[in-house]
Amino acid sequence: MAKMMLLEGTGLIINLDQVITAQKGIANKSKKACILFNMSDQKEVLWEFGDDNDCKEAFDALTGSEE
Repeated sequence: MAKMMLLEGTGLIINLDQVITAQKGIANKSKKACILFNMSDQKEVLWEFGDDNDCKEAFDALTGSEE
């Protein structure tokens, strides 16, 4: 059964079984805080946030840690 997770502060539900890596950073074009997911199907999903704190909270919820 797939492990699904709702990222805090977003409407994004992600299938964790398909995520290879997740990286927090800044999107090149928009300069917004983002999380980049590398998926098992060779695709990348970029989720941009309007606020750096929202990005941090979502990433912490995803990884189960705090920086």
